Amino acid sequence: DICGPRASGGLRTHADWERQKDEVDQCARAGDVPGAEAAFNRVWRALEVPANGRRKSQETTLYNLVLKACANAGDVRAAGEWYRCMLAGRVAPNPRTFGKLVEAAAKR
Repeated sequence: DICGPRASGGLRTHADWERQKDEVDQCARAGDVPGAEAAFNRVWRALEVPANGRRKSQETTLYNLVLKACANAGDVRAAGEWYRCMLAGRVAPNPRTFGKLVEAAAKR
């Protein structure tokens, strides 16, 4: 479930984050939407939510990587679903988000 809950703990260091993010990015570069979704779900569940709020930039980065996979695959339907989930989860889009949405539509 792309909008599923998270479990606390798992990405303890910046190196853990980078390694996990790179796994999502490898799938994204290849246009492997199912692989990017699976990697996203593993990383999303492991992201810790600090007591003072969310790690917004990491959340946005993760969503953008899945949108990158959708764009590289030309899968505008999946991109739209992920964008809606992003908004439902109150994850703020950034300029890269919109660029990937446009790219997905253009490759359709």
